[in-house]
Amino acid sequence: RESELTMLLDVIAKIQRELVLPSRDEELIQFFVSIFQDLFPDGRYCVRLVDSKRGQLSQVVATGRLRPDQRERVAIPRSAFERFGRPREFEPHGVLEEVSERVPLFEGSVAGFDVPLHDGDRLLGVLTVESASDDSICVRSQQVVEHVADLFALVLRYSKVVGQSIYDRNYFVKLLDNANAPILVTDRRRRIKIINRALETLTGYSREEVLNQDVVRFL
Repeated sequence: RESELTMLLDVIAKIQRELVLPSRDEELIQFFVSIFQDLFPDGRYCVRLVDSKRGQLSQVVATGRLRPDQRERVAIPRSAFERFGRPREFEPHGVLEEVSERVPLFEGSVAGFDVPLHDGDRLLGVLTVESASDDSICVRSQQVVEHVADLFALVLRYSKVVGQSIYDRNYFVKLLDNANAPILVTDRRRRIKIINRALETLTGYSREEVLNQDVVRFL
């Protein structure tokens, strides 16, 4: 248990030190796959992100050759949901399947397990860990991988939220800037944080002259 805790602390330190959010899904997958490979170099890893509403695959990154009959399906064994949790809104459809017996994903694998990546409500994807030699890596790695996979799901969700927030903010600023009416936005301490072009035209002041001024003094 002490060694597992050390591994997890090292992973958290690596995330804090190297990960920049928001990031593209593919970059996040590559980052966490590299973590899994550092922890257990003998394993085979595959991360499949899904659009759970449409029942479609959105990203696939694998460290080995996948079985042809498994490339276009996401078969999640019932035991994986029982161990790692079942998202409340999950419904099998499209490429998403819930199966009673686990099906190997990589060619030539002899053992493995799957970890559903979810935020409690939606399925974000599935992490698959398999071994081509014996099941010892799966026994040794399962608990550690489970915790790292939880971090992965959290980072995935957070990255999407941050990315959407930045997009919404930029869109909002663009709408304000192109509005015909003069507009300014202040923070809670009355400092001007945003002015649009119509206000610049009306007052003759540039943004650089106005931003961070007290709005009462400015008016």
